[in-house]
Amino acid sequence: MTDLATLAAHPVPTLVVDRATLAILGANEAAAEEYGWGADELATRTLLDLHPPEDLARVRGDVQRAFAGDPVPQRWWHRRADGSLRYVEVTGRDTTWAGRAARILAVHDLTERQALDVARQLEAARLAGVIALQQAVATTDLESSALMELITDRARRLAGAAAAILVLFEEADAVITASSGSVGLEPGARLDRGALPFESVLQVPNTEADTRGGAVAVALGARALAAVPVWESGRPRGLLAVGSPLPHAFGDGDVRTLQLLAGLLGSSLSRAAAELARQRTAAALRESEDRHRTALLALHDAVAVFHADGRAQAMNPAAARLLGIGDAEIGDALVRRWRATADDGTPLPDADFPPLVALLAGRPVRDMVLGLRGADGDVTWVLASAEPLWRAPEVLPYAVVASFTDITAIRRAEEALRAARDTAESASRAKSHFLASMSHELRTPLNSVIGFASVLKRSAAALGDAEQRYVERIHENGRHLLALIDEILDLSKIEAGRLELHPEPVDLARFVPEVLEQFGPVQHDGQLRLRAEVPGGLQPLVTDPARLRQVLVNLLGNAVKFTERGEVTVRVLAGDLGVPRALEVEDTGIGIPADRLDAVFEPFQQADGSTARRFGGTGLGLAISRSLLLRMGHAIAVRSEEGRGTRFTITFGRQAARAPTAPVPAPAPAAEAAPGPLVSVVGASPDARIVLRALLEELGYRVEVATGLPDAATLAGAVLVVADLTDRGDVAARLSLLEAAGAAGKPAMALVDAASPPLPRGALPLEPPLTRQAVATALDALLGRPPRDILVVDDDPDARTLMELALQEAGYRTRTARDGQEALLELERRRPDAIVLDLRMRRMGGATFLEIVADDPALRDLPVVVVTAEKVTDELARRLAGRPRALVQKGGTFLESLVRELRAALA
Repeated sequence: MTDLATLAAHPVPTLVVDRATLAILGANEAAAEEYGWGADELATRTLLDLHPPEDLARVRGDVQRAFAGDPVPQRWWHRRADGSLRYVEVTGRDTTWAGRAARILAVHDLTERQALDVARQLEAARLAGVIALQQAVATTDLESSALMELITDRARRLAGAAAAILVLFEEADAVITASSGSVGLEPGARLDRGALPFESVLQVPNTEADTRGGAVAVALGARALAAVPVWESGRPRGLLAVGSPLPHAFGDGDVRTLQLLAGLLGSSLSRAAAELARQRTAAALRESEDRHRTALLALHDAVAVFHADGRAQAMNPAAARLLGIGDAEIGDALVRRWRATADDGTPLPDADFPPLVALLAGRPVRDMVLGLRGADGDVTWVLASAEPLWRAPEVLPYAVVASFTDITAIRRAEEALRAARDTAESASRAKSHFLASMSHELRTPLNSVIGFASVLKRSAAALGDAEQRYVERIHENGRHLLALIDEILDLSKIEAGRLELHPEPVDLARFVPEVLEQFGPVQHDGQLRLRAEVPGGLQPLVTDPARLRQVLVNLLGNAVKFTERGEVTVRVLAGDLGVPRALEVEDTGIGIPADRLDAVFEPFQQADGSTARRFGGTGLGLAISRSLLLRMGHAIAVRSEEGRGTRFTITFGRQAARAPTAPVPAPAPAAEAAPGPLVSVVGASPDARIVLRALLEELGYRVEVATGLPDAATLAGAVLVVADLTDRGDVAARLSLLEAAGAAGKPAMALVDAASPPLPRGALPLEPPLTRQAVATALDALLGRPPRDILVVDDDPDARTLMELALQEAGYRTRTARDGQEALLELERRRPDAIVLDLRMRRMGGATFLEIVADDPALRDLPVVVVTAEKVTDELARRLAGRPRALVQKGGTFLESLVRELRAALA
């Protein structure tokens, strides 16, 4: 999928079209400029709306068939907003756009080239027609009336029409001057001049649906009509029209033929005189022949006329130079003498050479790319076209007009462009590899810094107040540096178009409060309040929840940072049926200067320099947020008033904000959703409850805290009962509960101090201070579990130490290896219960080690938890082929995640 930022930046007019409905889903600015409609207005149209109305019946099926198959280049006439037509070539590739099967179309304007091709072909055909007409005039003593009859008859035959008429002005009337075929009115009949289209081309596919033909259509008895004006000395003199009883009988080629004949007739009429009609007509024909021959000679493109026997009949100097023929050789040059190269560089068979195709098959060839090798061995690349010339009623062409447009410079430019693109892609791959490598190299020491700071924080009692603050700053700044690395990598992935998205239904009524909980209800010593406004009955939003959370956290973080007092509000706006339309983050902070609003979404930009100095930050957050939202099909805008506050508005795309057929299911209770066995904690003080819940959940248990005694169902479902005997209230009831638990075969543990009463038989005492290692050791002893043996494999000694400390605190026994080779030796000495494995190591990496373990039947069931400084993505999971039980990304609170995932793997 191509993102909107990439689409908008593309210089070629580009459309995104739904393959099923042909609806235009998106357009870049180049497309808006090309068609004259704004991008938003284009998005309300379909691809068929861009075709001229008169073409719809003809092209509708072709367009639909084109979108049903694989993308291939297509050429169509497209209509612009001002009504003008452009001849375009569209190339495309299939993609998925906001969840819909779509095709991205690049629109290339070929109007000028098409006009040039048509001009060349018309010039050649006009020359042949003039020569044929001259021959007829030369062999027949034609009066002007006979000439008109001849042209009218020629128009009928060349257009394949049933009837043709020539209408000329005589004072205030229009008179049928000549006719051919089944015409309803005789020559001399008069028509209403005011109702006839004497100054423009008229093409009526079906006169029953289109009455513009009027009296002309009636005279011809036509269902299909084509008429062109006849001009004499720059003024309208009449019209030449053909008709057919069949609808849709005439195409653009027929109109061009009529225009040619009308032009010849007009040229003759402009020089005709009553007494010297024959002489002046002959002079006009000679002048016309000279003009066309001069035009042929002056054409920059190579043009050659080949006779039916394959010999060159005529060619201009450009063709002679291109084909390597001297003036004396033209008549003896055979069309088969030239050896051509196909577009792919292979020899082109003689039967595929465009002039031969036109001569032998009677089929025109348009814009075929081929190479012609000259006498010096150099290849000239050309666009070759060939048009057969016919004499009715002959079934094979008597000649062919071939044109060759030199595209060697364009070809070389394309090759240079491909080389530049390959170079750019190589550079992009190198940059991505560099960033990935640097990310790993930076994350490794940072993870150690953060990890050891976490260890020191857990030992805060042994530190003074100043040392505790220092450790906190080390921990916070390490997390900050890690976040900066993630931001730079995100920006790089977005720029390279490699960002993975995982859309799914998101319940905003749950999602928004969960994000707000990360910040707490108040900030800045209670002077700043955070609140949410979420309407009831919301339908789910289909989007990537992780990326939306990243954006919302960034917006909330900015709002809190720049608002010392007042309020920060997260507001969800919904439309009909509870469909979410937008999300707003509004604060009452310092605001953004009006002249800086446009810059806040640019990378490394902030409101002004003083903002960066005062509040810090790289200025990447909003740039990444906008890019993420655009990739997800959403948009973001900002409004701000300096000194009064700022509002960021995320507008959800139509595909994401659609109402489903069923309401969002109610969220399951947290106790049911959490993993692990149930521990019932009874009678604990508030502080003890907080500490116990945190420690037990880190160790993989579900925790239910009861202020009174648990009911029978809770007691039956619990695997462990913990009673607090340090709180003197209702001690007797808690002792009774411990006895009941023992009688029911439930392990029991009690928090005790020096003043606590003796415990019932089987209950295990637990004295303060409460630590994770103490709780884990007590649980293993109580539940009869020996310490599990964990092999930690990592080439970074700091990382090994941190993971050992965390696992030992959790009650595990550990041993270590520095790489995959040492780990294999450890496996030979003694099989562990599980392995914690780093991926990037110097001698044998984690991926190779995993393959070896997977191939060994004795080891393949061994639980492995992978820890890595790489971003944990779907691509990484695919690369490891699902061999590890879990993937844990180093950094932040990864040690807690490691303990949790390891306990789940061993469960």
